[in-house]
Amino acid sequence: MKRGIQYGKKGVSPLLVTVILVVLVIAVVVIVTLWGKGVQKDIQSKQGGIALAKLSCTGVTFNVIDTSSGSVTVENNGPDISGVVLVVDGDGNVQSQLYDQPIETGGSRSFPYSGIPGVPNVEKVSVIPTVGQGVNRPCTDQKKEVEF
Repeated sequence: MKRGIQYGKKGVSPLLVTVILVVLVIAVVVIVTLWGKGVQKDIQSKQGGIALAKLSCTGVTFNVIDTSSGSVTVENNGPDISGVVLVVDGDGNVQSQLYDQPIETGGSRSFPYSGIPGVPNVEKVSVIPTVGQGVNRPCTDQKKEVEF
């Protein structure tokens, strides 16, 4: 009985095995690279949105000039404001209302705070300006509070 090389049996050649391994490694590298690019784009878009929101709030200045008859009048002293968010607090209840009405530079506009459901006795109103085109980004750093 001879041991060692057996003739007549077929096997996979070393060259074919090497080619299969190289193709497999290339496929894994391509898959990981494509996945990494997708994750990187998601991170960049989220960070870009945060940076844009902070940047777009730069220079926003306004004053609350009147609080009579159940509304607040906001005067814009900076770049255009796309609207305001009123946060109404009273009797332990807090409700917010977005007003998507722009105020141009130098202009003013009134926004009602009375009649917002869930807050019968208003004790405090916070006015938060919003900026942006199509998407209102609140500038919470510029918030002004009015107590009654």
